[in-house]
Amino acid sequence: MCSAMTLLLLLFLFALGLVVPSVNSKQLPPYITPCRKSDPNLNECAKQRGNDAIPFLIRGDKAYKIPSFDPAHISLVDVDQGELKFKLKDMHMTGLNTTQILDAKLDFKNKHFYFKVFIDETKVVSRYEVSGKVASIAIEGEGPAEIISTNITVEYFFDYDLITKKDGKQYFNLDTLKSNLTAHVEKTHYNFGNLFGGNKLLGDNFNKFLNENTHELEDSAGKSNREIINAIVSSVFQGIFKNVSFDEMFLD
Repeated sequence: MCSAMTLLLLLFLFALGLVVPSVNSKQLPPYITPCRKSDPNLNECAKQRGNDAIPFLIRGDKAYKIPSFDPAHISLVDVDQGELKFKLKDMHMTGLNTTQILDAKLDFKNKHFYFKVFIDETKVVSRYEVSGKVASIAIEGEGPAEIISTNITVEYFFDYDLITKKDGKQYFNLDTLKSNLTAHVEKTHYNFGNLFGGNKLLGDNFNKFLNENTHELEDSAGKSNREIINAIVSSVFQGIFKNVSFDEMFLD
């Protein structure tokens, strides 16, 4: 889920027309119509224009260095929760084509942005490594994994300041950027192969345990997962904000 949120947040920032790719031409692709800061219905405009553009962006656009998100490819997600160490490698994710922007609030006066996004379902197929304990039960294994998550709601917001660089343009100040993210998944189905050295009985029983206790597991792992997702999304923002000026991102 962590990498899913990274790709998702990058995707809908492009869709809103708030991020202009760093290419020679500053013209947006024809399927993106940016909103103006002075628009009295700015938030609704951003939401609608974003949803209109998402189907095009899912397919990718090489001219603007936008990768394809169908499927999305993620090399590694690494989770260390003390008693539990967990890695997902070579992830292939489908389902981001169900992305919808539910809400957008762009507060330029108070320098505060908020986004709410919904995804019907994502499916991740990958390799995994796990060792440690889940709900006091020892677990170990390495092999194929399939994770299906349904009804995903993501809320992301950040506060920012602007600085003027040598080119005379204003940019986001990355040193003072403050962000936060919450993610809620209504249901997750896990299937990990080759658990406990290939012991099918133990593996089947543990997969059953995971799928019968998903909410309990998400509650216990929630803080760590939110921190990871937030850190990844923030790194995406920093890569964009470092190279694209504020005035090039937003129309007057």
